[in-house]
Amino acid sequence: MPPWGYGNQDVLAHEMGHGFGLPHSSGAYNTPYDSMWDPMSAGGTCAPGDVTYGCIAVHTISYHKDRLGWIPSDRKYTAAGGSDQTITIERIDELPTTSGTYLMAQIPYGSTASTFYTVESRRFHGYDGGSAYKSRVPGEGW
Repeated sequence: MPPWGYGNQDVLAHEMGHGFGLPHSSGAYNTPYDSMWDPMSAGGTCAPGDVTYGCIAVHTISYHKDRLGWIPSDRKYTAAGGSDQTITIERIDELPTTSGTYLMAQIPYGSTASTFYTVESRRFHGYDGGSAYKSRVPGEGW
């Protein structure tokens, strides 16, 4: 950990993510620090920073939570190619309280199973916002 990183929780979260085997989150281009949605990219803002923990990271994205086994299989919807389905997705920072809802959806595109979009719900709450900080995720979806 670089010495300047100890004073900022977002840097610690990013480096711990690498320790858990997570890659940077980005698109199919060479800019790994451009997304405010995930600590494995830019990961939030520092306006204002916490007096104890410095800059605070947002929650990690559903793709990473799924990769780490933190999303139960019955809470992940995997769409079949060309399918048409209506589902309910609850916000990613809490386990759903309603039976039959999901924390994420994986939607394929292209001709291979390894290319897909993930869909999740986030809102200005907890690490993703909260009253003590300016909202850190770019927008709500719920």
